[in-house]
Amino acid sequence: MDLLGPYTAAPGGRSYVVVAVDYFTKWVEVEALKNIRTSDVRAFIWKNIMTRFGIPQAIVFDNGPQFETPKLKEWLADHGIHSCFASVGRPQANGQVEAFNKIISEGIKKKLDEAKAPLQWLSSLLNCPNSNVGPTRYQWDQGYFQQEIYRRVSAGLAENQSFSEAWSKIPEKLAFYDYIGNNPAKGGLFRAGSMDNGDGIAVGWLGHPIFRDKEGRELFVRRMPTFFETFPVVLIDGDGIVRADVPFRRAESKYSVEQVGVTVEFYGGELNGVSYSDPATVKKYARRAQLGEIFELDRATLKSDGVFRSSPRGWFTFGHASLYGNTQKNIHRERDDTHKS
Repeated sequence: MDLLGPYTAAPGGRSYVVVAVDYFTKWVEVEALKNIRTSDVRAFIWKNIMTRFGIPQAIVFDNGPQFETPKLKEWLADHGIHSCFASVGRPQANGQVEAFNKIISEGIKKKLDEAKAPLQWLSSLLNCPNSNVGPTRYQWDQGYFQQEIYRRVSAGLAENQSFSEAWSKIPEKLAFYDYIGNNPAKGGLFRAGSMDNGDGIAVGWLGHPIFRDKEGRELFVRRMPTFFETFPVVLIDGDGIVRADVPFRRAESKYSVEQVGVTVEFYGGELNGVSYSDPATVKKYARRAQLGEIFELDRATLKSDGVFRSSPRGWFTFGHASLYGNTQKNIHRERDDTHKS
């Protein structure tokens, strides 16, 4: 009899394997164990050997501390079983069980390698757009649609199109994919569950909001990470410097929308060419811009309450290290370089 492990814990915390081999028939009994205490070894002998095949004359043990205990020796002696131990430093003395240990270890390793094989292609699979399942999670979490929209707008501006013309050519479906409420991490607009009572159904794209301060600087609202339900409303410039925010209470704050004089103008969509300077309206659209492109939402059909909910599945993004701030900063710099050229 011998022990193998510890291995990576299996369900139930089992990380050890106890092996017993009958020298005459070469029959093998194996069981995965969570612990390798004397009581566990005794339970294995009773259940897998004595109650099934009868009481053996002797058992040859390895020199593990679980086997060399007075309690186990006394228990075996009470049942008329002679306990023997392999020579120290010479596992070949217990050669039959050692041979099966090698076979078992190789089998476990092979199974683990087979289980790991699909993981080699998991990243490629998740990054590959599929018309059957729609956009992938990686596309949402890494800001793919935002980058694609800005790429198309930059290409239009390079062809001497106006801002309004460039944004008007953005497909509404692409803008809709950039809306974070449609992200699986947020539950999805059309999934059964809490989101049906949240955002509602997207009816139409209002357009892309461009925020500017009183000095004419173009500002961008920092996106809300997928694993958050609330996030500070912060407006940054092309260099990533915070120029304005929406404070929770005081409009007298130095960087409040009122003090900085922020306005918003829409390009493309239903509000193309419309601008607002009223602080309350500007703050409303700044909050909505946190979630991506702004859409008109039908809350009557599903009796939605307008509460923005996050799915517990959204916390997987912690493991993906989605760096939204850096992604947006690079996007904005590329846009500035395009304008200058």
